[in-house]
Amino acid sequence: MLPISNKTISEIGSKEKYIRKDHYNSLKVWWARRPITAVRSILINEILRKNKNIKFKDSDQLVNELNPNNDIFLKFSDSYKTKDISVLDVFSGGGSIPFESSRLGCKTYSSELNPIASLLQETNFNFSKFQNYSETLKIEGDKVINNVEERLRYLYDLDGINPYVIFWGKTMKCNGCDTEMSLSRIKYLSKRKTKIIVLENGEVIQKKEASSERLKRGKTFDCGNCNHGHTFSDIKEYCKKNKLGSTPIAICYHPEGKKEYISISKSLNKKIDNLSKKIKGDLNDLKHLIPNESVVTKNGVINPTMYDLKKPNDFFNERQLLVLVTLIDEISKNYNENCEKYGLDYSKQIVLGLTSLIEFLVDWNSTGTMWISQNEQTGRSLAGPGVGMKWDYIEVNPFYQLGSNLRSKLTRVTNTFSQITLNNPINILKGSSTSLSIEDESIDVVLTDPPYFDSIDYTALSEFFRPWFEKLISNTYDSSINLKNDIKKEAIVQLSKTKENVRDSLHYQNLMRDIFKESKRVLKSDGKIIVMYSHKTMEGWEVIANSIKDSGLYVKSSYPLDMERAARPRAMSHQALNGVIIFELIKDKSKIQPVLIDIKDSFVSSDEFNKSHLPIYIASLACKEFSLSSLSFKESYDTIKSSFDAQETISFNSEKIDSLVKLYLDSLVKGNLEDVSKKELDLLQINNLISKSEVKPISEISTNDLNTKSEILEVLVDLFNDYRYNSSTRITLSDEVKSNAEVLFRYLGGSGLNTVKSRSFDVEKKTSRLIMSKLSEV
Repeated sequence: MLPISNKTISEIGSKEKYIRKDHYNSLKVWWARRPITAVRSILINEILRKNKNIKFKDSDQLVNELNPNNDIFLKFSDSYKTKDISVLDVFSGGGSIPFESSRLGCKTYSSELNPIASLLQETNFNFSKFQNYSETLKIEGDKVINNVEERLRYLYDLDGINPYVIFWGKTMKCNGCDTEMSLSRIKYLSKRKTKIIVLENGEVIQKKEASSERLKRGKTFDCGNCNHGHTFSDIKEYCKKNKLGSTPIAICYHPEGKKEYISISKSLNKKIDNLSKKIKGDLNDLKHLIPNESVVTKNGVINPTMYDLKKPNDFFNERQLLVLVTLIDEISKNYNENCEKYGLDYSKQIVLGLTSLIEFLVDWNSTGTMWISQNEQTGRSLAGPGVGMKWDYIEVNPFYQLGSNLRSKLTRVTNTFSQITLNNPINILKGSSTSLSIEDESIDVVLTDPPYFDSIDYTALSEFFRPWFEKLISNTYDSSINLKNDIKKEAIVQLSKTKENVRDSLHYQNLMRDIFKESKRVLKSDGKIIVMYSHKTMEGWEVIANSIKDSGLYVKSSYPLDMERAARPRAMSHQALNGVIIFELIKDKSKIQPVLIDIKDSFVSSDEFNKSHLPIYIASLACKEFSLSSLSFKESYDTIKSSFDAQETISFNSEKIDSLVKLYLDSLVKGNLEDVSKKELDLLQINNLISKSEVKPISEISTNDLNTKSEILEVLVDLFNDYRYNSSTRITLSDEVKSNAEVLFRYLGGSGLNTVKSRSFDVEKKTSRLIMSKLSEV
């Protein structure tokens, strides 16, 4: 029995995703970081195991609070001698694991290849060396912002209107008549239930209800002058030689404390256009701060997804670009002044702290910045895993008194720094984790969260920040700075149609193997390597299994945890797995129980297990079987899956399932109607559950067509339809209906994995897995 249960870790990890205030992850931008409370609990479990003592005092605060009082951390460290426990993260990225290891008082090593992530860690880990850092950063940051505002005040004085955001629509020259045509597709400025505001024919109109607004593939962008149609392919071709333009279309502001919208009149448009000459002049004065380099094309992340992105400054309109380079200029001036006041090291740390303001402008004030009409808020450009083409975007007024702005970002960062304390220095190791400057058998715990196969291209995303950081740093404390990542050493799979610089499955597998080998070298004989991993394809699991086995390590155990909000949009639209597997790897094979015992003692039927995690849990047990046996990975996987499928069949025969539900499930399991009796076939037909001699998927069933009374099937069909388009509804079911729902949706969701070539966007699977995650909460 774990001191902190899997269920508790899942609950606190999922809950943390809603927390923004004073959160470590709000200091600097990085992608796919695990919740710090969950990471802390995993480490606490390991510390208690090493102490052979599961008595755990002050557990409520230490486990459940984002930033417990530091006295509690110090008391825990003293009680369990954590300064004698060494922790290493070999894929430290955003630094959540080293951060919590240090707070718990452990001797901590943080290894990272990407220089942008290393810069992040220098910012977040080295601040504690300086007295009154948060207060000083606030003072100097306010000076910088005030100076930028003074220089650029003219940008946001629009005929007496002080805009919160300006809405822009992309434009291009028509292929038919060569006039400038609009590509704008924005319809809703507000899509709240009580406030539906649309933009129609250039006018702001209030409506009673909303309708669909999505532009479907195959539809054309029509020229308003000659009506010539342009497809997505036409625009891509145009962007090979040209840059898209943009035009202002609306403004949001707060005339009486509430958000109001106005369309861009001719006078406002002229005012904005007249400012362009001065903006160009100011940009010319700061041209030394604009990177003169090309953006590397990467399918699916940046070009050609963003069709005309050829240089870093193409990610901004000229107004946004001027704000960004003016900020860099003022931080540079501030650094020169601060060197005499605080000294070189302190001044450098202030510069690092203020890079968060650059991140804010890149992420929240670019041509990739969205407007979320459902809650009338700005949406990030770089939320990941990729950056999609935007036909409309918003320009944020970075000095506005409300909403997202430079001052609110600075306040959030400085408040967070004031709330956290590191209780042991963190050793930041820069470079590949295939070669660590750490002694043999000196590490107690390796805890790491590696890239998940092809899920996120961290280098491509960090490239949006990299050129601007280099300009700032070269203009302040290091003129020779180079923050480019060595992608040949980056453990990700880049699935690409081209064969140039391909990082394929073998590239990923070999790097992971070498990093696991190096982790094994530095690990103590009784140490443990804990790896977080998840993927929805067979290939993604087979490469991690091969990497583990080839490194000479063995899977001792595995278990799934929740790490995300099940209701997040990407889970709805992309069948994203909201769970992650925790692998425990060790050196000694003799200390591991057989996988068959794991299956027999499986906690799948307990409240500890989120049923939607079954596919990845089966895959993790296959990794264990593979590491222990002579079977191939596929043979291992098929063996494990067959055992669980046998348990599914037993569930289908439950007496709690009424005859119609049982018949429907049995027919789906068989996949055909050959063995169905005439009486059963008639029952299916009477209830319109058959189409073209096949059983209908649940997405095609209508409760209005059911002629046999089946309250359970009606509830399940309604539940499916609710969650097909809406992930936020709370599920309330009786025990009997819940039991039936678990059987049905567990089957529909499937226990099997997809493959890279046929990643399923099947509505039954993705909706069923979402419902299964919700049923675990009931």
